[in-house]
Amino acid sequence: MFRLFKDIDAWRLQRQQRSLEHWEQVRAKGRARFVLHQGMTWAVLMIAATDVSDHLFEGGVELSRLRFRIICYSLSGILIGFIAWSNQEGKYERARRSRRRNMI
Repeated sequence: MFRLFKDIDAWRLQRQQRSLEHWEQVRAKGRARFVLHQGMTWAVLMIAATDVSDHLFEGGVELSRLRFRIICYSLSGILIGFIAWSNQEGKYERARRSRRRNMI
């Protein structure tokens, strides 16, 4: 049973390491690119979902509502992108500090 816990912990640490390595690559491309990508991904997914919902339950979508949604979801997506960047940067910095402590 103890071996199982060690294996799970080792797997978790490897996953965290891969995640941090991936974040280093994303981070190197820049914050603006990350935020824009997150924002536009969020906007497209939400606009598509609400458009499908409107067509199924209301029989169509008004153009003014669609324009409003495009603006709102784009802005909220950018905000989500900044929050996600900040969250990932915090994890990255904590991992770097932890790595430094373990090396000493």
